[in-house]
Amino acid sequence: MNYRTDTAIFATATICADLTLFVDGELGPAAAAAFRIHLADCAACRANMIEALRLSAQLSTLTGRSDLQWLRDDVSERLSLLSPNPILDRRRARLTSCLDTLDRLLEER
Repeated sequence: MNYRTDTAIFATATICADLTLFVDGELGPAAAAAFRIHLADCAACRANMIEALRLSAQLSTLTGRSDLQWLRDDVSERLSLLSPNPILDRRRARLTSCLDTLDRLLEER
């Protein structure tokens, strides 16, 4: 993949999916290297990656329903504070996805 292009070939959804795979260590070596190059040039993806890593670290420490509820409330608050700006659509999508996951986990407990 060539992330250096500004054409519509690499849609936001693809980059967000690659970000999730990258954070989870599921990209192959070539794709991970290409994504690292992209991260060097893209401040928005770096910010989204930091947020994803932070949320991932918080999720790994959760032990009970109250922890999940706290994290869900935190993510919900962050989501509500995002302005309606297309530049923030990737972060909004990531936080919405996290919120959906936390809702499912809370339903299971």
